[in-house]
Amino acid sequence: RGAHEMNSLSTRATAIASFAFFTLMVLAALNAATGMFLYHPAPVVSVTAAKSLFVGVNPNTKVDQALLQFDIDADFSSLFHWNTKYVFFYITAEFNKTSKSGEQLKQQVTVWDMVILSKNQSVFSEKNVKPDYDFTDLGNSLRKREVQLVARWMAMPVSGFLLPTEGGSIPLTLSSTYTPMTTQPRHY
Repeated sequence: RGAHEMNSLSTRATAIASFAFFTLMVLAALNAATGMFLYHPAPVVSVTAAKSLFVGVNPNTKVDQALLQFDIDADFSSLFHWNTKYVFFYITAEFNKTSKSGEQLKQQVTVWDMVILSKNQSVFSEKNVKPDYDFTDLGNSLRKREVQLVARWMAMPVSGFLLPTEGGSIPLTLSSTYTPMTTQPRHY
């Protein structure tokens, strides 16, 4: 009776499922490991012609808000290979701000992003791009602020590690005068 129970249908199905799961895990681990050792040339990304269109106080939230404009030229084709699911590309506006206690805090605000799903979409050029997201500061300190627009991306693997990468940056000085927000059209 003991040998018969070991050869039952449920026991065989469990053994096959366990073997299949173990095999898939080993293959996924090998896929992730080999992906780290492949040479991937860095993408060519350029953010240029950045300018501040206006800085104003949002009448609803009573905090500073800025509208930026910039150009993007990018070629992410080198990131697409057998282990790439998609590339997440985003631009952050970064600046330093002094806290109430006097320490310097680095502020990062994502102002624009894009998901690149295939190699066919990986080369593009956008002119006069306005942010997807509001660039706001919890206070009134965006006037004359020195800001860096930084290009960043993450190549999402089918399996493996997700490594954020930083590209080039471009400096930008925000406007020194406030523009009334009620006169500015919404950009989205």
